[in-house]
Amino acid sequence: MIFNAKCSKIILSEVLDMDKQLYPIEPAEFVIDSKESVEGGLQYKLSFAMSDQKCPFCDSSDIVKNGTRNKYIRDLPEFGQNVGLEVKMQRYLCNECGDQWTQESKSIFEQYKMTTRLYDYISKESLSKPFKQIADDLSLSPATIRNAFTEYVSELEKKL
Repeated sequence: MIFNAKCSKIILSEVLDMDKQLYPIEPAEFVIDSKESVEGGLQYKLSFAMSDQKCPFCDSSDIVKNGTRNKYIRDLPEFGQNVGLEVKMQRYLCNECGDQWTQESKSIFEQYKMTTRLYDYISKESLSKPFKQIADDLSLSPATIRNAFTEYVSELEKKL
């Protein structure tokens, strides 16, 4: 097969996702697949920049991709608009031990279906603002704000 320079650049960019931007979150885990304006805010479709290399159960490198699932979470507002993230979560299967798992993220707070930075923002803001005001600002329920605050206070008490 003969490749010209243009063709090899396209193949290389597809493999390395060179044309995709990283989503601005720490740690830098995701690339932006698309961004669109939706009613009430912005919607990003993201996928992981890197894939798992080893099985978390047996530490084997003999793993294969085993489908995907989409996870819907919230992030901090951007330019005064609410931000929703649709993250494509890769599922894996270990050929060694047979276990399956979904790639984990360090920047997603699973319990509240939000980014860790949104959780941190809510936790700190709830020390000085009413829950209802924070909920209205972020278009979340006051119960979510209250629960995040309660958990944050529990974390602080454990550190004492």
